[in-house]
Amino acid sequence: MKQIVAIVFCLLALIFQGHAQSEINFVDTTVYINGKILSLPGSSSEKYLVELSDEKGVLNHYTLSKGKRTFRFELKRYHTYTLRIEGDGYLAKIMTLNTDMPANSGGNFAIRFNIRLQSLKEAVSFSPKVRELPVALIRYDLLAETFVYDLSYATQIKMETYKRPITEPAIVLVRVKE
Repeated sequence: MKQIVAIVFCLLALIFQGHAQSEINFVDTTVYINGKILSLPGSSSEKYLVELSDEKGVLNHYTLSKGKRTFRFELKRYHTYTLRIEGDGYLAKIMTLNTDMPANSGGNFAIRFNIRLQSLKEAVSFSPKVRELPVALIRYDLLAETFVYDLSYATQIKMETYKRPITEPAIVLVRVKE
C-alpha cells in the first residue's frame, strides 16, 4: 500500500511540475526596436546604414536613402545585440540591447527612439577610445516591467566623450504600448 501511495504521489508531482513549466515556457513575447534618424540642419548625408549584429556578426541591415530615416528590427528574447548607425560624414553611433527578461513576461514590447548623428568635424576632439563604445545600453527593467535606457551609463560615456557637461541625451526613448 505504501508503495502505491508513493508511486501515485510521484506521478502527481511529475504531472504538476510539467504543467507549471509549460505555462512559463510558452509565453508569447515579441520585442521590436523602432528607430528614427533625426535630420541635421545643413545635412549632406542622404545615405545611412543601420546594422543589427550579435557575437556571430551582422544579422540584418537597412540602407536608408532619399529622406527615409526610419527602421525596425524584430529581436529574440534572451539575446544581446549591437545596433550600429552610420551616415556619410558622421560619426557612427553604437547601442547595446539586451533582451533578457523574466520567463513569465508576455506581450509585445516596442523599443522606440530618435537619434541624431554628430558630424566628423565635431568628433575630431573625441577620445579615440570612446568613439567605438556604445552610446546607450537598453535593457529590461524588472520594476518598470519594460525596456529602459540606462541613463547612468550614457551619462558617463557622454561626459568622457565631450569632456564637458551634458546638454542632451545621446538618444531619446519614446515609451509606447502595442
